[in-house]
Amino acid sequence: MGSRGQILGSFLLAAGLLISASPIFPQADVSTDAVIQESSRFARIYGAVEQNYAEALDPERAIWDGGIRRMLSILDPFSAFLDRQQFDLLQQQTRGEALGFGSVLYVQPGRLVILQTAEGSPTWRAGLGPGDEIVEVNGIRIDRLDLQALIELLERSRTHPVRLGVVRAGTVVARDFELQPAEVAMPTVDRVFPLAAGTGYIHLSGFELKTTQEIADALKRLAGPEGKILNGLLLDLRDNHGGMIDAAVGVASLFLKPERRRSRHRRP
Repeated sequence: MGSRGQILGSFLLAAGLLISASPIFPQADVSTDAVIQESSRFARIYGAVEQNYAEALDPERAIWDGGIRRMLSILDPFSAFLDRQQFDLLQQQTRGEALGFGSVLYVQPGRLVILQTAEGSPTWRAGLGPGDEIVEVNGIRIDRLDLQALIELLERSRTHPVRLGVVRAGTVVARDFELQPAEVAMPTVDRVFPLAAGTGYIHLSGFELKTTQEIADALKRLAGPEGKILNGLLLDLRDNHGGMIDAAVGVASLFLKPERRRSRHRRP
């Protein structure tokens, strides 16, 4: 799981659903009774549509794209269903390996906002940055697209030259930008330096698969070849776009004593 912004924005969830003709629950209670009732109603509605609709239904499209995607989209603004191709793309981006334009994006139906650009990337060279809103991609209006159509547009666009219509932060009129895709490394630890004697500074822009190792490497750089012990560390999380829970736990584990670490599943 991850709440990822990047080219697919802030996605949390990939899931599958197994439907059995005779579901078995270890213990019946109010919640499972409600699930059984609603599942039965869904099956009856699907059966009625299948029997009476003018054309044959595509079960995969009706259930996966219709039922499951819609179910997750109503949870909160950051939950969505990712198919295998989309999830593979998300994993590439959490490793910082994706071909594209070097941007972390906030993606919602009808809205596409830049959260971060990597130094030296195509978007960075174009002068784009946090708060800029992409309103058109190759002439296609973003505000007319649902989430699935927007994801598909981004997937198609990331490997080809694109023309973006962008409303810069603080303005209302869109400007056009021509971008060429490139392989862009996007480290999540983007600034490291000694702040004062015995004190280091690290800026952390997100939480990805590589983040824990990047923090560990940054601490070694601050300690120097002599292995100096730091008396203090300023870990700057401003403009951090979030990311993967496991990465955040891994970073915390570098600083917390074992007895102070808590499982994310344990109640405080």
